[in-house]
Order: sequence, then C-alpha cells, then structure tokens
Amino acid sequence: MVIAFFPFAFSGVCDKEMCTFRDSFAKLSSMGGQVIGISVDSVFTLKVFAHTYGIEFPLLSDFNKKVTRMYGVLQDPWVGFGYKGVAKRAVFMLDGKGILRYRWMTDAPAEEPPYDQVMSALARIG
Repeated sequence: MVIAFFPFAFSGVCDKEMCTFRDSFAKLSSMGGQVIGISVDSVFTLKVFAHTYGIEFPLLSDFNKKVTRMYGVLQDPWVGFGYKGVAKRAVFMLDGKGILRYRWMTDAPAEEPPYDQVMSALARIG
C-alpha cells in the first residue's frame, strides 16, 4: 500500500503529485500496489478534487489531523505560509502485513516525491 500525504487539494504541486499517481495507477496496481492519498482537506473538497482530476484511488480526509499526527507528518505551523496543521508531503509504503517498508518526507512543499524510488520500493516489496 502506498500512502501519499499531501498539504492541500487544488494547490499546484499537490495537484501534480496526485495526477502523477493517477497516471501511474495501472503500473502501481500491476505491481501489487494500492494508492491512498491523505490530506487535511474536507471530504467535500476531496470529492470535487477527485472528480476534477479523474482520480480513482481513495482520497481520505484527515480533517481532525489524527492520522497525520500518528505518521509524524503534521506541519504545525507551516513556516512562511501562515497555515496551522497541514500535512507535510510524504509517502509511506506498507507491505501486505502492514509493516513499514519505505518512507519519504519533506518539509519543502514544492518538492515532489521521488517517483522512481517509490516504484523501485514497490517492486522490492511486491
């Protein structure tokens, strides 16, 4: 399972990231991967976001920030932007037993995940 945390829907880099996962969905699925996107956006925002970009994998709202805290990716405050309680951009990969096998995280909101590393990690776990 590939869990991709992202700061905000409809925010440029996040849109590109989720669309990259969307475009790689068939390849990820063929390797045994399931993608889940998580942000602190509302359920309603994520529904419109998924519809707008044709995203078919689950986008989960962590509006209460519980999961974001559990994974250690809560950015509070988001220095330079004035937001409080936003998910950092991060990718976690769990194997079939729920064991963490890959982790990538950044404090730089403009930085996208290393998609090639994500694919390589999934191939190893597969």
